[in-house]
Amino acid sequence: MSMTKRVTRGGSAGSAKMRSIRRAVPKKTSAASGRKDDGNVKTPVKEVLFVQGGGGTDVHDSWDNKLVASLKQGLDPGYAIRYPRMPDETGPKYRPWKSALKREYAKLQVDAVVVGHSIGGMILINALADEPPRADSGHTAYPA
Repeated sequence: MSMTKRVTRGGSAGSAKMRSIRRAVPKKTSAASGRKDDGNVKTPVKEVLFVQGGGGTDVHDSWDNKLVASLKQGLDPGYAIRYPRMPDETGPKYRPWKSALKREYAKLQVDAVVVGHSIGGMILINALADEPPRADSGHTAYPA
C-alpha cells in the first residue's frame, strides 16, 4: 500500500515542498535489478525528473545540486532522481529547454514524477500546458 506522507524537517520552504513528495515504499533494495524487494513481490523504483533552475553561472552544479541532494535525503530509497543538465543555463530559453524536456519525458517510466525549480518549473509547466502528457502517461508535475 502506498500513501503520501508529509515530512516535517527544518529547511527552506522549497526544500519542505520537495520533502512533502514522500511515499511509503519497501526498504530492501536489490542493487542488481534496481528494484525494491519486500520478500516476495518486486516493486519497480519510481523515477523523479528534477528540472534545474537557470539564469546564473553554474546553477546545475553549484546550487540546484543541493536541492537534488535534499530531495534524495527526504525521499524513501524507492526513488531514482534524474537530474539532466539543461541547455544554456545562464540564459534559459523556452524552446531549447522544451526540446530537452521532451527528450527527457520520452525516457521516463509511466508513473514518474517531474519537479521543476525556479525558471525550470516555469518552463516545465508551460511545456506541459503546450503539449500535455497523454492521459495514460501517469506523470505528475510539481513546480517548486
